[in-house]
Amino acid sequence: MKRTGTGIARCGWWKTFMILVFCFMFLLPSGSSAITYSYESIDGRYSAEGINDNGDIVGQTTIAGWDGYLLTNGNFYDVRTLPVDGFHQSAVYDINNGNTLVGFYDRWESGSSELKQYGYSAVYDSGSGSYTSVTSFEYEHPELGPRLTYARGINNDGWIVGMCRYPKNPGDNEAQSHAFLLVDELFTIVDFPGYDAASAYGINNLGQIVGSYYNTGVGAWEGFLLNYDTLAYSAVTLSGATETRLYDVNDDEWIVGEYKDSTGVRHGFVRIDGIDYDLSFPGADWTVPHGINNDGWIVGQYLKDQTYTAFLAKPIDETVPEPMTMLLLGFGLIGLAGFRRKL
Repeated sequence: MKRTGTGIARCGWWKTFMILVFCFMFLLPSGSSAITYSYESIDGRYSAEGINDNGDIVGQTTIAGWDGYLLTNGNFYDVRTLPVDGFHQSAVYDINNGNTLVGFYDRWESGSSELKQYGYSAVYDSGSGSYTSVTSFEYEHPELGPRLTYARGINNDGWIVGMCRYPKNPGDNEAQSHAFLLVDELFTIVDFPGYDAASAYGINNLGQIVGSYYNTGVGAWEGFLLNYDTLAYSAVTLSGATETRLYDVNDDEWIVGEYKDSTGVRHGFVRIDGIDYDLSFPGADWTVPHGINNDGWIVGQYLKDQTYTAFLAKPIDETVPEPMTMLLLGFGLIGLAGFRRKL
């Protein structure tokens, strides 16, 4: 008597192969994400410098850099004038979720013609169209005294980063930039170890700081990432770049910055999970990102037709199947076809 097979014996090796293929497919990742961005101009504005998680943007209106604006809920506000005695002009560079702005300003010193620069943090109320508080600060060198101070970034805890200027040696005539962190009115210099000049531009809510240091060995600026809790520094350079600058970092450690290629052309990029993605406003000669929030929204500046313009870029997540997954899927379909023929 001929025995009638069941299960695997009846369906043959095609069904066995197909089952194994689909088991492997379920165990593998479904795909990887290739990040692209949609871009929009912030017309009439020279640059966008910072953005918070509410989508509020700060930046400059003209190339002079002393005419700050705030863009919130689709409305522009002039934030250039600070309620400070002897105030002359100001620039704004970042904003946190509590609507605290940071930047720096010029002030005429009382009883003299000297114009000095100070860092500041200030809370702006768009409802009343005015500042509710302003805090001025300057780094005081232990030997040289108060120094020029510029604030560039702020997180939601009110930690501020930026740069101050003083010479390497007290007797030197030329001052250099030095990166600082300001927490509860206490300054800490956070220069990249082993180098004389540095600037800090951005800080996230985890205390991670990004900036640039001057590498005297190659005669160019390179980027750095500092995890302040562990005091661990990492140098960041892009392959083939002659110069790298880092401007901001979000809580997912997405980093934005710019680099120069061998011809001196500037390029913007965002680093996500160690992978660098190009940022280029369509048709622009060059694009430079300055700020990023926790949704991955990026603001910056581009040059097109000899005109500088601010921009906002929003990420588009495009899922791309892994090569191995595609291969297994193909084998699975072949197996399914063969199984149907046997039936």
